[in-house]
Amino acid sequence: MKHQTSEQDGRQMLRLEGDLGIEQAAELRELFIQQFEKKTPLNLNLDGVESAHVASLQILCSAHRTFWTNRLPLILEGALPPMFNNVLEEAGFDREKGCPLDASRTCLFASGGRK
Repeated sequence: MKHQTSEQDGRQMLRLEGDLGIEQAAELRELFIQQFEKKTPLNLNLDGVESAHVASLQILCSAHRTFWTNRLPLILEGALPPMFNNVLEEAGFDREKGCPLDASRTCLFASGGRK
């Protein structure tokens, strides 16, 4: 997994690339913790992700909930790669709407929230 971070207009930008396999899950978790500690909104770009494992999906979901529970938006920038949609469906994460905590309707996995 490769990542790029930047800041623009008071928002953190995080671009992930490559594999989000189980081997990268701990690194991905740590990356989101570091971003959360900055206490600023986060724009997430997954355009460069080539593969993903259910463990990474769980970390993405947890990060989204953690940010929003603390009133820090975590927004998906752009569309999910087609491969990502397939992984979501196979793992049972594909949803029409987000969890009950998703009052903002920004669930990363809800088809209604994807562009």
